[in-house]
Amino acid sequence: TFSAMENVTGGTTTDGFTINGGTISGTIDGNAGTDTLTGGNTTNTWTVNGTGAGTLAPGGNFTAIENIVGGNTTDSYSITAGSITSIVDTSGNNTITQSGGTIGSVALTGPTQVNSSITTTGTQTYTGATTLNANTTFTTTNSAVVFGSTINSLTSNRTFTVNTGTGAAITFSGAIGSTLALASLSATSTTAINING
Repeated sequence: TFSAMENVTGGTTTDGFTINGGTISGTIDGNAGTDTLTGGNTTNTWTVNGTGAGTLAPGGNFTAIENIVGGNTTDSYSITAGSITSIVDTSGNNTITQSGGTIGSVALTGPTQVNSSITTTGTQTYTGATTLNANTTFTTTNSAVVFGSTINSLTSNRTFTVNTGTGAAITFSGAIGSTLALASLSATSTTAINING
């Protein structure tokens, strides 16, 4: 344990940082290697606005972080610029918004509200119920997209598009539009479109 620390800097290989009820007034610096920042089990707001850099509230500023992991309550992810290698959340409710920047992969387990189109270089997995709060396109660079539960519009009928490029499947495992219908649905994959719901 430590106290009255303004900045935390990782080593040159792999580091894991976990925020559990405290804050850093300065910066969490992953330094070299592959580094992961995990939020506390509270309501977290994540903003990515630089290369592996941004803010976690509550928590502090971070830089040179490759992977961010949410807590078990509510996590809101906003990617405005820069890049992040992966966004992972194993429980709780999520919202995700991308207005810029680059995302490697997304894996969200709990119910997820999607507020924009989401583009990744790698896979996208939404295990819980997915709710669209905007006309949304899910795009990957030749990587799979998996929806493990229902997909619905939130307050008005939304367009829904998925494009996985070459050699990657799209999987639907729940009812689509059963609560509030989609305005349209378009799915493009050169490999397979799996409908399991």
